[in-house]
Amino acid sequence: MAIILLLIAFFLLLKKSKKKDNKKQLELKDLLLIAQNQNSTSDDILLSLKLFNENFFIDDNKEMSFEFFNYILNHKNINKEVFQFFHKEIKTKNKNYQKDLDVIERKALG
Repeated sequence: MAIILLLIAFFLLLKKSKKKDNKKQLELKDLLLIAQNQNSTSDDILLSLKLFNENFFIDDNKEMSFEFFNYILNHKNINKEVFQFFHKEIKTKNKNYQKDLDVIERKALG
């Protein structure tokens, strides 16, 4: 009887671990899709920027990162909070790209 219970527990744990493996990994292109979507809210935009800051570096994919920032800063639903997060967090974390980020920021403001 104990062996049967152990086997059942083993299969249940195996089934749970397979479910966890099926979760989709966050990719930069997912965040880019949010930024490109004109129906994204300011909350969506801010969340995507925060997720970028937590999970990615510009060095991971420089071209796509700058494309993402460009869409974010030029989005029709951008607000002060999004802009401040970009200015304080993204630019601070990515000091090696300060000049490039300044250009994107100036274009969005001008």
